[in-house]
Amino acid sequence: MNARTLSHSVSLLVLVIVMAGPVVCSSRAAGQMSLTGTIAFDSFRVGPEQIYTMPATGKHVKRISKNTNYEYFATWSPDGQTIAFVSGAFPPCTLWLMDRRGANRTALVTMPGSVFYPSWSPDGERIAFGSDDGLYLIDLTSQTPVLLHSRGGVTIPSWSPDGLQIAFSYQTYFSAPDDIYRIDIDGSNLVNLTNTPSIGESCPTWQGNTIAYIQGPYDWYGDVYVMDPDGFNRNQISFTGGQAFGRPAWSPNGDGLAFSARASTGYYGIFAVELVGGATIQISRVPSDDFSPSWTP
Repeated sequence: MNARTLSHSVSLLVLVIVMAGPVVCSSRAAGQMSLTGTIAFDSFRVGPEQIYTMPATGKHVKRISKNTNYEYFATWSPDGQTIAFVSGAFPPCTLWLMDRRGANRTALVTMPGSVFYPSWSPDGERIAFGSDDGLYLIDLTSQTPVLLHSRGGVTIPSWSPDGLQIAFSYQTYFSAPDDIYRIDIDGSNLVNLTNTPSIGESCPTWQGNTIAYIQGPYDWYGDVYVMDPDGFNRNQISFTGGQAFGRPAWSPNGDGLAFSARASTGYYGIFAVELVGGATIQISRVPSDDFSPSWTP
């Protein structure tokens, strides 16, 4: 399997995972985490995968993309007014922008292959994204993608808070599992932060002095962990029995993380977990699969 055959049909990978293991994820007691702000996510609730928003409490869900094509990997801009997302069930795929209501859609770039998990620069002027052949940056003014690091396979990026570095994971499929790397935005100083050949670490998301990520036996799939930006002080945050999937999302004030995980119903829902204490709350509860949360104030 390579990035083209996986494409962006996240559902294909999830189907394999669901068939491979038991349902073990369920809600835990709620703690003191602040469930404020708005979460964007993608779901198969009606027809092909589309983008939805909801308050962090899980009520009043709205579908904001209404296309016949698959749309996914919604990611809020730093000011919370714009959403970057990907469209296309199979390559070529397009990176788009739209406002928080789903209007004013603008196509940024169409890639010949896949597009994975856009990540906004802290100033909102550039977006990093992964593709089949490596890690790209695109300036919103020039709309010209620049290959920052050539590494075949899927790369899932996240900007550092100061905008000077990017953390990303590299998916090798049938070779070694993912590792998480850090690189300067000029393409220099590549560092392997995890370097564990027998364990997969993927889907990083960087806030403050902490990088959250997924660790488990399969790429994109396991439980939520956190570590320092140098790769030290790794700690497990979610305890789903390895059923968390895809890039987690920091809460606006940094006291928790939203993530997608397989619930006791057998469907994937959006959950939130406290950074301290580990209390877990199930946010979305419908008979459908919900993925890829992004959280804004």
